[in-house]
Amino acid sequence: DDIHLSDNFISFMLYYMHIASGVTMAFSTLVFYLMLTKTPRTSRPLMKHLMLTQFFITFNDIVFGVLLGGIPLFPAPAGFCEGLVCKMGIPGHVALVISYFALAYVAASFVFCFYSKHSTVLDLTRHPSTRSVRIAVVGTGEQARAYIERVANRDPLIDGKVVEV
Repeated sequence: DDIHLSDNFISFMLYYMHIASGVTMAFSTLVFYLMLTKTPRTSRPLMKHLMLTQFFITFNDIVFGVLLGGIPLFPAPAGFCEGLVCKMGIPGHVALVISYFALAYVAASFVFCFYSKHSTVLDLTRHPSTRSVRIAVVGTGEQARAYIERVANRDPLIDGKVVEV
């Protein structure tokens, strides 16, 4: 059966994505301002990691809300792209890899933020740093890189070709 989406639905979803991205970017600007002006000096080392995390969250919003403009087709695990990247004629698998990188950077920044908090607590309590935590952080980054490469090379939904399961 052919399923057709109305133009009203597509327009609504695009406006929704742009409004959500705009609101999130406004909040991100407020968060950057508050971090720069209200963070106590003792928390400055952690602030760098939090600002990096906030930067990647903002980057993720720009990618999903403006560049890709993805419209999900729930409950099917599918969607289509109506953003700037797709309108410029860039292939679908490139847009998919861009979205995976945006999400991977957010995840990696969370890992490094938690690692920084962990290291700070160890320093404050005068416990020796553990090597296993460092290995876990580096291993997580390597796994993310390998996963993105695998998806970029062998994704079943490349350029609109849908593989039925």
